[in-house]
Amino acid sequence: MAAPRERLVGLLGGVREAGAFSAWLEAPVAGLSLEVAGVGPVRLPLRAPQVERLISVAQPALFGRGEQTLSDTSVRDTWQIPPDRLSLDGPSWSSLLSGALEHFRDALGLPSATRLRAEPHAMLVYGKGQFFLPHQDSEKDDAMVGTLVLSLPSAHTGGELVVEHAGQECAYRGSKTDLTLVAFYADCRHQVTPVRTGYRVTLTVNLLAEPGTSAEASGPLAELAHSLGRHFGSPAKPRYGTRELDPPTRLVYLLDHEYTQRGLSWERLKGADAGRAALLRAAAGQAGCESLLALAEVKETWDAYPDGTSPGTTAGTTRMRTTTAMRATTVMPTRTRTTSSRI
Repeated sequence: MAAPRERLVGLLGGVREAGAFSAWLEAPVAGLSLEVAGVGPVRLPLRAPQVERLISVAQPALFGRGEQTLSDTSVRDTWQIPPDRLSLDGPSWSSLLSGALEHFRDALGLPSATRLRAEPHAMLVYGKGQFFLPHQDSEKDDAMVGTLVLSLPSAHTGGELVVEHAGQECAYRGSKTDLTLVAFYADCRHQVTPVRTGYRVTLTVNLLAEPGTSAEASGPLAELAHSLGRHFGSPAKPRYGTRELDPPTRLVYLLDHEYTQRGLSWERLKGADAGRAALLRAAAGQAGCESLLALAEVKETWDAYPDGTSPGTTAGTTRMRTTTAMRATTVMPTRTRTTSSRI
């Protein structure tokens, strides 16, 4: 019989990815009305003289690094116009945006009861040679789960939006004639490759998730609850020696995505995290345990050996360490309840 922890991993691993980490949609520009303060109405598709007028009222875009806001064109080279100078409207805009938000909610695997709300962030203008190196978006609101990029139609080459997550990568190109929309989770690393010709102009939007009624967990609930009972009822396996240890007092299950401390909540989990956490939470309740979301730090330590040496020798051994911040679901018996959220 498999060990309880191994069985738990197998059961939770059976909850497949409910959606993608990024998604794409194309829509016609007919019925849209865009105005920029200092420029006036903007006609689509964009032409070079009009884009040059946009640049004349823009400022160099900044970027965040930790608690700092910086300007460095070797990292981010683009022009930015703030949202209070933009107006996007028109007879088809409301229905287009509403349909797009529902599409991206489903494509990204968010719970069907979730309502996505769009919060305008900026207009970005990339000219020849301009780019943005790989980075993660800062979550500007506790409810922010992702970013929506609307590429305005224009003739240009280069300037692809490349989104990465868990070793996978998707590249998106704008259209010459249509509006291109790309949504992705905020913790995904992404970049804009250098524009080779023409101009790339986008509107960036923060995606905020407003939770609805939580869906019931699905999956092998009874077996998972039984495995939790076995886990907490069996002595821990000793790492050294043969002395039997006391039963464990907690179980930590790492999630796939990263979350901010304030934005980490059961209702805003991303992709397969939502299904696995809901299943584990329901099983914990059946097993008489409590579950919580917590910040976890995973430390990896290994040895590096220079050429010509072997693991059996200590000469030239270099100890290295990296620390990766992740988030986790923690389950523990109610008798070991704690108020700490940092593990």
